Amino acid sequence: MKLSWGYLVLWSVADVNVPYETLERNAMESNFPANFVPQPRDKRSAWERATNLGARGKKVSINPKAAEMVRNQWDADLQVKLTTAIISGSAPVLIRHIERVATVPIKSGDVDKRRLATRQLDHETVAILEYDCRSQKMTATGRELYDSSGYVGESMEEIVRELFAEVERKVYQADGDAVRLGIRNFLTSVNAVLMSSGGGYFVPWADGVYDALVSCKVYLESLNGWSVTGRRLQMNIISIDGAGEGILDFRADLAVSIDEQVGKTLAKIRDEIQPVLNGERTENKSTKIRERLMEQFKEVSNAITTYGKMLGEDKSYLNELLQEAQSVQQILAQASGQNVFRAPAKRGANAPKPVEKKLKRAKRSQRKIMPKKTGDIKAKKVSRQQRLIK
Repeated sequence: MKLSWGYLVLWSVADVNVPYETLERNAMESNFPANFVPQPRDKRSAWERATNLGARGKKVSINPKAAEMVRNQWDADLQVKLTTAIISGSAPVLIRHIERVATVPIKSGDVDKRRLATRQLDHETVAILEYDCRSQKMTATGRELYDSSGYVGESMEEIVRELFAEVERKVYQADGDAVRLGIRNFLTSVNAVLMSSGGGYFVPWADGVYDALVSCKVYLESLNGWSVTGRRLQMNIISIDGAGEGILDFRADLAVSIDEQVGKTLAKIRDEIQPVLNGERTENKSTKIRERLMEQFKEVSNAITTYGKMLGEDKSYLNELLQEAQSVQQILAQASGQNVFRAPAKRGANAPKPVEKKLKRAKRSQRKIMPKKTGDIKAKKVSRQQRLIK
């Protein structure tokens, strides 16, 4: 029997701003795989990410006079946040509105709904942001940078200036979300499963996996100097003995976690491949979707095989999961074997080609521009006068 059945990994990533050169150097020094290190962003994607304030929005300071007026009228505290509305998401000019939303909580007898119920007092566009993909220039134009209702207690110009500074930071530095995504992808590559009890990630034993986890730990903790919140980036690796005390409960928890996590992934693959089967995607998009989902299925299939061998007599928990995986595999094979993409409409046999259409259009425009004969104009005037006399 192996000395270790697997490893329980506990880790946390604080908000950081790390130069990409530092990430690459630290990863090389710690032998952490480079394909899990965040890559530099282009300015467009940095602008899109920085100006996306998320579903919850960005909280801002509140004007004290507005807060007092609302409290006297509604007997509730004023809540003000900024949200993003995408007006144009395609090149050459991207346009987004920063909208200010003012709300107050509604009192309700239901304790569970008290935090969710709100009444909207005002909704106004306070900033119009544009990004020119050709010149890579960021601008704030139009009737913006002004809150006419006076709810925001700070300068909108300063808020927009901070957003633009965040764009520049994201071009040259990686944030905590990018580092966190890289660590998650690394754990997925070693068949890690998030425990349903919230006890971290379990990584099954394999040759070289412990050294890989140690490299990840060294890489992650080397970024502590770049934390912007004071919180530490850390990772703890706990060895799990397959014959130790409490291993039966751990096995049961692990089986439930595998069923939940892998089951969700298989359901997601099934849902995303359906539009391809229905012919609702173009050939190019269908190919990209199939390739991406096939890679996800390979990772899931590898995880099922690994945990099936490891659980031994407990692998009965995975029987339904194996059947679901086989069903999804058949669907992916069907999508790969059939020409199910949405083909463009075919032209009729006598339909003119695009070049012929352009020539005919040009001839019609020439006929409109050519001056008419004076005799024709006089004849039309005479005939019009005769009709009027009659």
